[in-house]
Amino acid sequence: MDIDDLVVIAYKAALEKGFTQLGKPRTLEEHVALLVTELGEMFECQRDGMLPYEVKYLHKGRTGPDRITRTDGHELDEEEPEPIGVPVELADLVIRAANMAGEYGINLSDVIAMKLRYNQRRPHLHGRQA
Repeated sequence: MDIDDLVVIAYKAALEKGFTQLGKPRTLEEHVALLVTELGEMFECQRDGMLPYEVKYLHKGRTGPDRITRTDGHELDEEEPEPIGVPVELADLVIRAANMAGEYGINLSDVIAMKLRYNQRRPHLHGRQA
């Protein structure tokens, strides 16, 4: 999946689930608050003792020690558990950003390419001392 596909998929999902209304984009402040919320959830995972690369699965209705990590890639027999962890919240952050781009008609792939080109020209540590 490329960035343009992600923007379309995220925006369409937000429309279908009622988080976005066609022709009525959220305010910039709302988008910023939602992005910050995902960062806060990422921090909470760390506070809960999860490693930055760790994904665990939480079964609905279960808490505490019933959190499991599925490492073998096999599907579980019961209802799909909720994935939790820093990588999951990072994905949510990217999805939120993609939805924002979709709502505002931002060509995110072009802007990312432009910003990466600009960053390549910047000095080491942006000219600051280590």
